[in-house]
Amino acid sequence: MQLQKDSEGNILTVPVIAWGITPVAEASSLILTIQYAETLQELERGEVKQLQMQMTTQKALELAEELRKATSVILASGHQVH
Repeated sequence: MQLQKDSEGNILTVPVIAWGITPVAEASSLILTIQYAETLQELERGEVKQLQMQMTTQKALELAEELRKATSVILASGHQVH
């Protein structure tokens, strides 16, 4: 997967404000909700956008494992978690 970049080659990111997980038992899946602001100005004004992504339990386990691996690499390099 390729990261999105602006015209100057900087990686585009948005601050994550909150997230939540809602199980969908009848579909053996879950909904991952991520709240974010597109700009610092939106964040300061309290303007929040939200993504709702449904995934299978298998995909959720894969995502959790990849997040764990990436976090372990960062922590092992001596960076602090804030």
